[in-house]
Amino acid sequence: MKYDVLIPVGTKDFDILPYCLRSLHHLSPYPESVIVVCPQRDPVTRILGKCNFDAVVVADEEVFDFAGVGRKPGWFQQVIKLFQQVTRDDYLVWDADLILPRRFHVFGFNDRPLLRYHKSPTAKPNAAYNAFMMEAFGQTPAVDMTMVCHHMFFRRCFVEQMIDCFLERHPKPDDRTDAKWFYDWLMSKGQDYELSVSEYEAYAHYVLNQHPTAYELAKVFLDDFVFIRDKRSPTEIERRIGSTRAEMVALHHRNKEAGAKWDFAGCQSGLGSD
Repeated sequence: MKYDVLIPVGTKDFDILPYCLRSLHHLSPYPESVIVVCPQRDPVTRILGKCNFDAVVVADEEVFDFAGVGRKPGWFQQVIKLFQQVTRDDYLVWDADLILPRRFHVFGFNDRPLLRYHKSPTAKPNAAYNAFMMEAFGQTPAVDMTMVCHHMFFRRCFVEQMIDCFLERHPKPDDRTDAKWFYDWLMSKGQDYELSVSEYEAYAHYVLNQHPTAYELAKVFLDDFVFIRDKRSPTEIERRIGSTRAEMVALHHRNKEAGAKWDFAGCQSGLGSD
């Protein structure tokens, strides 16, 4: 199946972006295009040149006209992910601080996109996320797990249906665009509301509720990614990547010696391979 990758980038992501881009070759299958949406074209263009990486660079103001409303980093990127029109209809949003250490399958059986989830005592569904889903879209959690894995495969037709749910619950008061009204509505909720909003969680539970056979669920494991939340030096980033790969190889050999069966994520991802 054909899809694009969309990477929303802020200035804080410039240091980690080269590692993120280089790791995308692990995506299987590889996307048709990689589109980087950023506030400043020139720095990202220079990064692409140094990485020898082929991607389309788009200024965020071309994706969402924020004139008159300002750029609130967290919510601004969420609006871009949901309302952008620069990718094909199937698109994988990839957070810039997420690095792949090994092969990563985008689709499962019958070419259904994989919808990855956390299911552990430290990754419980967030009550605030659930409240946002209900208030904004009228959706309740479809399953007892969280879908916030720093990436999401979107289908525009489902995104538009979800936005229609929002507009039915919160009709536009004037002729502003749907994107600007959604953004203004978020901004009106106040600073504390920002931690309650997850476009990934809302979309995942929406499709599980409304289109339960469109995706295939797959558990995400800690060694699937290297997640760089805070600013780190190149040496530290490379150490983290190398450490994760070494842990994967060791885990692979331990399980092989024990004769353990791999679950879907393990057997499909080619542990220790490119």
